[in-house]
Amino acid sequence: MIGSFLHKGLRDLFETGSSSKVQKSLVERTLRRLDAINAAKTPEALNLPFMVCKVNPSVTACKVR
Repeated sequence: MIGSFLHKGLRDLFETGSSSKVQKSLVERTLRRLDAINAAKTPEALNLPFMVCKVNPSVTACKVR
């Protein structure tokens, strides 16, 4: 479900595993969340304990806690 990244560090972490632009303390948690987002087929599938998704007909925005 991930179409693009705004943050180059997150893109590098997801695509290549390079974590040089992401805080070391956040790497594991970030990878778990990126995997969950990528595996989701619909925004509603992101209703996980660590995410809050607001579904709007025109825009879907998910905030990661």
